[in-house]
Amino acid sequence: MDKNYRSAFLPVLLWLFVSGIMTAVFQAAAEKTGTLPDVDTAASGAASALLIPAYLLMLKRWKLSIHSKEKSGLRNRGPWLLAAGIAGAGLSLLYGWLTAKIHISEYFTNDVQRAYYSAPLWQQLIVFCMLTPVCEELLFRGLVFGTVRRKISGWRAAVLTSALFSVLHGNPIQMLYAFPMGLVLQVFLYMEGGLEAPILLHICANLASVLTEYILR
Repeated sequence: MDKNYRSAFLPVLLWLFVSGIMTAVFQAAAEKTGTLPDVDTAASGAASALLIPAYLLMLKRWKLSIHSKEKSGLRNRGPWLLAAGIAGAGLSLLYGWLTAKIHISEYFTNDVQRAYYSAPLWQQLIVFCMLTPVCEELLFRGLVFGTVRRKISGWRAAVLTSALFSVLHGNPIQMLYAFPMGLVLQVFLYMEGGLEAPILLHICANLASVLTEYILR
């Protein structure tokens, strides 16, 4: 396998390994104490908190700039950041409406997301609206895309990154949403010139989903 592809998969394997370890640790703690029911949320938050500094270090060591050389400084980034926030919330609400409209949950289960939404609101806000978006954007738009695009064209690297982003969400309902969302995140990465816009878009998408679920619960 080409060195660039091997490099792209290393942070993904690290993510899977750390997530697995954290899940096992919190599951064992929950079984022993019986006081930690939200294992998936706690494990996801702990894994993200550990991986964020590791991914930042990898970006620096691998000389993968989080700002696009061809775009940085050429555009007013403020409007793109505002557009990213609006797009994230809007796409999340649109997908929620579509899944309810066509009754997609009748055909696929989404036990993982239901488990996440069972956590207290403050925990969801910290984990899914802060830690997870930053971690996933450093991983996918930063490390994976940054290494793969050294070998293939930008648009093919964007599609490959979005496909991997989708597959690693692990269940059909989230995968159907994650692939087009991944492409939108790639567009904002290119247009804004850095990871700030994809991170903000991801945060707003998750925030809209969490708050909608909480209000309708």
